[in-house]
Formats: sequence, structure tokens, C-alpha cells
Amino acid sequence: MTYHSHKMVPDFSIENYDIWKFRIEAYLRSIHDEMWTVIETGPITITWPNTALGGDPDQPLGVQVPKPSREFNLEERK
Repeated sequence: MTYHSHKMVPDFSIENYDIWKFRIEAYLRSIHDEMWTVIETGPITITWPNTALGGDPDQPLGVQVPKPSREFNLEERK
């Protein structure tokens, strides 16, 4: 497990916004490569194919639907 010190988190400064943005992006990417992408585009939705028979007719079999979090594997929980 990697430990990230809170001392590394850049303090927000409106006067030096451009420098802060650069540093906070670098900090978040150091935690995980996709961290900044999530901030720019929103959370990642993990999906799986709809296999429920007799389910919602608007979601036919094989269409990707959100996967319940209780069904996430170890890789998907990261």
C-alpha cells in the first residue's frame, strides 16, 4: 500500500491558481493514473451485460447495465 502524506496536498491559493492547479493535478495523478480523469469527466460506472430474464424491456439481454457494488471484484473496487 502506498502512503500519501496530507502535507503533500497543495494549499489552495486564488492568487496562484495556475500553479495550484498544476500541483493538485500532479498530486492526484500520483495517487492513481485515472484520478484526474474522474475529476474532469465524472465517476466511472462499472457495468456488466444484462442477463436477467423477464427484466426491464427497455434493457434487453446483453445490454450493458450498471453493476451492483456488492458484485464488484477486487480489481473493480480499486
